[in-house]
Amino acid sequence: MTRYSSAIFTLLSFSLVRADRDLVVGTPCLSLQGLSFDNSLGYKSCDEVDIVSIVTEAFDQVSCGHNAREELILLTGTSDLGEAKNILLELCTGKPYTPCTSWDEYPINGCDFKTVMNAIETKVTTADKQCEHDALTELLLLTGSKSLKMARSYIDLMCTDAWNKVLQTQFTDIDSRFDDTFMSEYFNGFTFLNTETGNFQGNDNPTYPVSEESHTAGERIAEFRVAEATSTTLSLNIPDLQCRNQAIMCCFGRDRQSNDKNGNCDDNDCTDKDPGDNSNLCYTDFPTVIPYPEQSEGAIHCHGLAWGEDVNGFESRLKYNNLFYISMYDHMYTRGYVEKMVPDDYVPMCGCIEDMPPVSRADCTEVSVTLTFYLSLDVGSYIDAEPGSDLNILFNQCKGINFANGVDQINDLASYTNILVRDGKMRTRVQRAIFDTLVGFKSPNDNANEESCNRSYKQVTGQKYVVDTKQNHVADTEQNYVTVAKRNYATDTERNSPNTR
Repeated sequence: MTRYSSAIFTLLSFSLVRADRDLVVGTPCLSLQGLSFDNSLGYKSCDEVDIVSIVTEAFDQVSCGHNAREELILLTGTSDLGEAKNILLELCTGKPYTPCTSWDEYPINGCDFKTVMNAIETKVTTADKQCEHDALTELLLLTGSKSLKMARSYIDLMCTDAWNKVLQTQFTDIDSRFDDTFMSEYFNGFTFLNTETGNFQGNDNPTYPVSEESHTAGERIAEFRVAEATSTTLSLNIPDLQCRNQAIMCCFGRDRQSNDKNGNCDDNDCTDKDPGDNSNLCYTDFPTVIPYPEQSEGAIHCHGLAWGEDVNGFESRLKYNNLFYISMYDHMYTRGYVEKMVPDDYVPMCGCIEDMPPVSRADCTEVSVTLTFYLSLDVGSYIDAEPGSDLNILFNQCKGINFANGVDQINDLASYTNILVRDGKMRTRVQRAIFDTLVGFKSPNDNANEESCNRSYKQVTGQKYVVDTKQNHVADTEQNYVTVAKRNYATDTERNSPNTR
């Protein structure tokens, strides 16, 4: 890195970075190295140098598609002529600007922008030689960037490359039958895993013996849980689970397994039995609104996960490990919970939060992860990352914040999103979209919460919940079911929305 280009980076503070959108678009016709800042013109000091004249004189010697003012801005990567002049004056002094930190396989846990930035801030604070600039400037120097936006893109690519070197697995590594087609059908509530009755864990139910298909699948799921689920990154290529609102929820409607102390399936009676009830289905909302007041949907069990918007964060990178644990191991294999909560073609068993119908609440699992990445400087003196081989994943109950009173709240998906928002990992508009599905977010301990269903139903349909005793559903005053457009989650209004920042 030359002293000329480095000087630019040092003078780009956060206030300058904000002006990225105003930068002149194009490529400079001159080079900083080619500009003459010596004293051959008779200047006694750089303070007397007419920077504009030097650039204009050089600019007149070339053919260029923009004017001299735009050339000054393009040369310095700023958006203001005065700032451009100050930068060039600094170049005249010949003062070298280089990173003040050293990196030699510096260990960090995880590789995403926030983690790397925290490491840079620590290094700047504790550098062997005193830093004359802040951590943001050091970031720009280490990434060869002119703005925070460019530096963030550099770190994103660096961490993505590093994460891609971590051992990866697919669902077919669990069982060769679990290809994308099979898994898509499974998450929609089908395949033998959902439709059969019988135990996965080997303690056979004499009345409902397990099939060989289910038995071998259960063994392989248990083996994967102990090994690869905790030490590899699990991928999934199903379009329906590429979620825009950073959360997935499963809602199970049947218990297929006895002898596990979950649900009400037992050895002598396991036909269409119920999971442990922990939520309340309010209504399905596509393509028509079909309400489910009180317990008309029967017992359901909802459980989900959420992650931050940085694709390299632990929660995001390992979301399919978490989904495997929640859906296939913790609920299907361990408890026998399977199938979708209602027989509706538009309602999956597990889906993106924006594709699931409104419910009162859901349980939640988060990942606690150790994976060391080592930061060093490459041959160009720019920062680079390499992963270690110590990936270890724990699956724990989510720790969240109760929306109503601000106290700690465990095992609640809506409350967990408050942590993600607080930590800057999730935008409030995304959280509001999640709350369009988790309509009882203000009362995380109320499984039934009919009041939240009533409120949401009225907001969507304009009608009140009225029980139709003949159909055991809610009847509109003019029609049984109300046809409405599917909720536009990404641009939803701020109804019921908190501001937890």
